[in-house]
Amino acid sequence: MFFSGGGRREILDELIRGAEEATVLFTLVGDEGVGKSMICRRFEAEAGGEIVPVYFPQPVESFEDVVRETARHLGKEIDSVTKANGADCFREMIDTLELTGRRLFLIFDEAEKLYLATLERIRRQLEVENLDRLRMQVLFSGRTGLLENLDQLDVVEFEPVSKMDLILHPLDEQDTFSYLNHCSRYLSEYEGSDVFSAEAAQKIFQMGRGNIRRINIFAEDALKSVGKDTSFLVLLDNVEGDDDDDTFEESGSGLFPYPVASLLRDRRVQVVGGVLCLLFLLILFSGGDNEQTADEVTSDFKEPLQEQVIEKAPEISVEHVQPVPVETETKEPDIVVLTDENNTKKLVVIQEPAIQEPAIQEPAEQETVAAETETTAPVSDARRLFVARLAAGSTWVTGASQGKYTIQLMVLSAEQGEENLQRMLSEKPYADIVNQLYILRRTASVDPLVLVYYGVYASMADARNARNTMPRFLREHHPYAISIKGAVDKVKGP
Repeated sequence: MFFSGGGRREILDELIRGAEEATVLFTLVGDEGVGKSMICRRFEAEAGGEIVPVYFPQPVESFEDVVRETARHLGKEIDSVTKANGADCFREMIDTLELTGRRLFLIFDEAEKLYLATLERIRRQLEVENLDRLRMQVLFSGRTGLLENLDQLDVVEFEPVSKMDLILHPLDEQDTFSYLNHCSRYLSEYEGSDVFSAEAAQKIFQMGRGNIRRINIFAEDALKSVGKDTSFLVLLDNVEGDDDDDTFEESGSGLFPYPVASLLRDRRVQVVGGVLCLLFLLILFSGGDNEQTADEVTSDFKEPLQEQVIEKAPEISVEHVQPVPVETETKEPDIVVLTDENNTKKLVVIQEPAIQEPAIQEPAEQETVAAETETTAPVSDARRLFVARLAAGSTWVTGASQGKYTIQLMVLSAEQGEENLQRMLSEKPYADIVNQLYILRRTASVDPLVLVYYGVYASMADARNARNTMPRFLREHHPYAISIKGAVDKVKGP
C-alpha cells in the first residue's frame, strides 16, 4: 500500500525519471518517520527495464559488506571479500549486468549512519564505474545529517557526476485526513469506507505534526477507543493524546502499527497486571519473623565496612613531607624531596649516597633550564604540542584503540595545515583540550592532508553524545563521529 498524497507520488516519479535519464547520484532527505523508507521500497518495486535495484534497509559497516549483499541479491557466489579484492569482485558483477544491458542501482536507507570511510568508498566506486558510460547509480536516503556527512567529503577530490537532491516534507492537515482514510480503506473490518472525521484528523495532525509514524500511532489508539462498532466515524472525542508529547514507540508493521500506549490501556492487560502486582505483594510480605528487612541487612554491613575503612585509611599529608638528609654511611639509595621557589616539589634519587653535591646543585640547574625554556619563542611550544599529538595519532595506525571511536574535527591541506594548526594549538581554547586531540597525516597522496580528531570512545553512541556536548568552539567545525578504523583508513587511502 502506497500513499501518493503529500507530494509522495511526485517525488517517486521524479526519482524514476532521473534514474531512467541517467542521473548518477540521488539524495532523499527528510525527518525521521516522514516516509523515506516507503519511497525507497516503492522505487525498488517500480524500477524496471535496465535498472537492477539493490535495497539496503540498514546501514552497512564497510564497502566489503556492500559487495557481499549485492552478490547475494544477484545470486552470485563469492568465496571471500576483502579490501584487496572487493573492488574487483564488485566490478565483475557490474560487467555481468552490462552484458545483459542492465545497470546496478544501490539504495541506502538510513544513510546518515554510514561511516564516512564507507561513504567515501561508495562515492569513489561510483566515479570509477561510470568513467565512460553509465553502469552504476546510487540513492542515499536519510535524515539531514546525511547532507552534513556528504559535505565532509568535499575535502576529497571526486570527478563531478550528475546529481538529484530530493526533500520529503511532513504531511499537512489535509494530507493527514486523506492519509488516515486511505489507510482505513485497506482494513477489512471497515470494508473500504472512510472512518475518520475531519475534526479527528485535525486533532491527530496537531499531535503527530504531519509525521507519518506518529500519525499511525495516534490513529491506532483512536480506532481501538471506538471498539468494534464500525457504524460510527472516529470522532474528536475518540482521539486521545498530548499535543506536547515528543516521545513515541516504533513498533509493529501494517497500516497502523500497534503502539505501547494502547497496549497499556487494554483492559485485559490491566487486569493481568493487577493480579501480578497482588501476587508480588503477597510474596513480599509473606516472609517469617526470622527474616531480616532490607534496612537491617544493609545496617549489618555498613558499620564493619566503615570501621575497616577508618582502620586502613593512611594518614599521609603531602604538605608535611620534609627534606630527607643524605647520609654517607648508608648503602641504600636515598630519596630527597626538594622544593624550589615556585613550590614545585622535585624527587631526586641519589644513586651513590657518598656524593652529596649533585643533590644540592640539581634544583638550581633545573631552574636555569626552565628559565631558558620560558624565553623560547611560542612557536616552538606549539610545534612541540603538534608533534606530541601527531605521535598520539600515530599509535592508531600501529593498531592501538582498534574497535573504538572518535570525533573528526577538521581536515586541512598539508601545505598550510600544519602551520595553521600549530598556531591554533597555542591559543587558549585549544590549549585546554590539547591532550584530547589526535592528529593523523595522509602523505601517500597527490593532495596530502592533516586530519584532527577529538577523544577516544567505546561506542559510536558515546562518540555522538560527546559531539553533542562538546564546547561550542569545537562544534563550529561541524564534527562528526567516526570509527578509529575509519579514521586510519583515510590516511591509508589513495
